[in-house]
Amino acid sequence: MTPRPLICIPTYNNSETIEQVVIECLKESLLPILILDDGSQNLVEEILEGSNHPDLKASLKKRIKIHRFEQNQGKGAAIQKAFKLALEAAHTHLITIDGDGQHKAYDLKNIEAAIEKDPWSLIIGKRKFIGEHVPSSSKFGRKFSNFWVKYQTSTNIEDSQSGFRSYPLFFVQNFNFFTKKYDFEIEVLIRLLWKKVFVQEIEVDVYYPPPEIRVSHFDKLWDNVKISLLNTVLVIVSLLKENTTGLKTTLSLATGVFFAVQPIYGLQVFFLGLAAFIFKLNFSLMFLASQISIPPLIPLWTYLSLKIGFFLTGKPFFIPLEDITLELAKTFLSTWVIGSLVLGLLLGGAVILTSLIKGIKNTSKNKAWTGKDRGGRFGNAFMRKATLLFGPKFAYLFLYFIAPYFYLFAIKGNYAQNIFFKQLYPKTGLLKRQFLVLKTFLSFGKILIDNIYTQSNGVHSFKFLKNGNENLKKALGSGNGLILVGAHIGGWMLASKIFQDESDAQTEVRINIVQYNAGVGQSSSDKIKDDELNYINSSDQDSIFKINGALKKNEALVFMADRRMSKNIELIPFLGKLAIFDSSPFRIAVIKKAPICLSLAFKKDSETYDFYISPPIIQEINESLSKDQATFKLMQEYVGFMEERLKKYPHQWFNFFPYWSSTQLSDS
Repeated sequence: MTPRPLICIPTYNNSETIEQVVIECLKESLLPILILDDGSQNLVEEILEGSNHPDLKASLKKRIKIHRFEQNQGKGAAIQKAFKLALEAAHTHLITIDGDGQHKAYDLKNIEAAIEKDPWSLIIGKRKFIGEHVPSSSKFGRKFSNFWVKYQTSTNIEDSQSGFRSYPLFFVQNFNFFTKKYDFEIEVLIRLLWKKVFVQEIEVDVYYPPPEIRVSHFDKLWDNVKISLLNTVLVIVSLLKENTTGLKTTLSLATGVFFAVQPIYGLQVFFLGLAAFIFKLNFSLMFLASQISIPPLIPLWTYLSLKIGFFLTGKPFFIPLEDITLELAKTFLSTWVIGSLVLGLLLGGAVILTSLIKGIKNTSKNKAWTGKDRGGRFGNAFMRKATLLFGPKFAYLFLYFIAPYFYLFAIKGNYAQNIFFKQLYPKTGLLKRQFLVLKTFLSFGKILIDNIYTQSNGVHSFKFLKNGNENLKKALGSGNGLILVGAHIGGWMLASKIFQDESDAQTEVRINIVQYNAGVGQSSSDKIKDDELNYINSSDQDSIFKINGALKKNEALVFMADRRMSKNIELIPFLGKLAIFDSSPFRIAVIKKAPICLSLAFKKDSETYDFYISPPIIQEINESLSKDQATFKLMQEYVGFMEERLKKYPHQWFNFFPYWSSTQLSDS
């Protein structure tokens, strides 16, 4: 991936330092700069325009953009606005550096190098507290904050309060933040750690001026109160949602069962919360396990506790009511407590033993449904037979029972489709989105049935409206071969077969389908098999030679670029947010100067497919355009082509994983 960072300088009433900070950033980095003037009394724009520094004046119109809030919003609100502006400009990272001169711009080179090495990480500039002017409050604040971050995330961060950071926008783009001041930097850090985003810390210099000239907008009372309240909320959330590894899950359930049988009725929730806080267990699981103490079962647990207690102490189980004295009552109560402790340990031990035997699988590690065949061998065989014997229309009837089943039980796929429609139609209500999701499952089933039918009856079983079919001959006229790029939307399984239509001499061309058999997230439906088509496995050692050979022979290569199938990827804005696309076909096109045609096929009705082939795109490399820039431009055209068609056929989006948050490595 080629990172596209943006430097962000949030500033509020830093009229004495902002000019020098900007000049130093221009000197130390070639990246574009966004300045967020958070309602400063002296307009930053006027300060910079009045500068006599030649580099600054020259860069104001080229590399520097200024966004001003008329009223002070807070540092957190300013950075959140920067996230939005950076995403709109297709940046992948936001590097924040304070406008008060505390951070040194020469450390930017180390931040940028870290982004290049690991673009998926949150990078924090760990401040070196050296010198006599470092405030003791800063030292204490950092230690205090680090303690709570470790408690809430089980991750040791050495400088959780540093504002010198690089944010990976792919991960933060889906957050809705609830803090707007200095507490924002704690919130975003904790939430990224909860998302399992790796945090890398790099030592950076920091400058603290003498106290008499120091300018700080940190309110020691109210900002500390807000941070304390935030930590309280985050601790509660962490106890409810975190600590769900196998061991922690087992201990949480065992502890919940243990407290369930203790004679502390009315105080169980308090003791559960206390135990969760002290031992860092999952309160939700503990509370769930403690529900074995519901009223119908309380007499049973009381009876067993007393039975065990009296057995261990040697006391008689039943004492006549007239013989009860205060001393006997105390003995009875202590015996009950002893018995309940032993019973709780036995029940908790049973949970642990069951966990060791069967294993507790962490539900957060379940892979998203990718569209693989489901329903059992009998169901799949039945649908295949019904399709081949009676035709697609007959088989479609069963989908009105099957599609609702997948809507209800393909939970990951359902969730992913809801995200897609929410992104495509932001104003659509929840109920309407469910109909769109259900229609997507129905469309997916129909296209699978069509593919089964064409395997035996040929592609001419359906009509194809060929939009731009003449573009194939035009593209092949270059003599450098042709790269066709499709996507897992619509009838992608049938699209490659359409090129072999022998009745149309213009489209008769040898097709080579590049498949990623060792790729990530590939479902069984990705593997198109047809004797008329040639296949190249990109994981084979000689695949690059086969690809080169095909282009030299003026043949066509078919790629699917909407899923991560190789290490070559880019983050491209898609429907308003960054998404992962495979850059392999576009890089090959740039290097080999081969034309690209973008191709998609959508099911129009039961008998017809709408087939699109874009005009050939030939991206030339010149002095002002690098290979990475050319690749990026090609990919932008591909995504735009896809967006335009999806608006016409929205229910034919068949990527069944969270497209704007999944890295497509282990979660798809």
